[in-house]
Amino acid sequence: MSDIQLKVKDRIYSGWKTLKAVRTLEAIAGSFEITAINKEGFDAVPGDNCELLIEGNTIISGYIDALDYKIGISEHEISLRGRDKTADLVDSSALNKTGEFLNVSLKELITKITEPFNIGVIWNVAPGEKRLKVSLMQETVFEVIERETRKSG
Repeated sequence: MSDIQLKVKDRIYSGWKTLKAVRTLEAIAGSFEITAINKEGFDAVPGDNCELLIEGNTIISGYIDALDYKIGISEHEISLRGRDKTADLVDSSALNKTGEFLNVSLKELITKITEPFNIGVIWNVAPGEKRLKVSLMQETVFEVIERETRKSG
């Protein structure tokens, strides 16, 4: 698996034993799990930014969620799990000073609530009719997006 690399803190790690990467339209966030044996000098903690590359192409750009170590007599295994940056939309609350948006299209709403996370919105359909009022109800960003897009059909 020498064509698989993980970039953490401007350092590139290769020589991985196993990799499971998932990117699907059915989940907002892509994820990965990667394992290595005797990975000396690995310097990362949960929350660190990372990039998973396959054959030089970035597959997932996001964060390390968890690290697990198994220490044996003759070898040491490190496993880590991570998700791409859209995981922020699943994990974080939608915020607005007033708790509501007035007279916004679906495109404007989604653009505004994803803006704090530096996640761009690509819009290939009509922006939709203006909504008179969209209230935030202690939901994650993804929950607001899902609720409001379902209203649009």
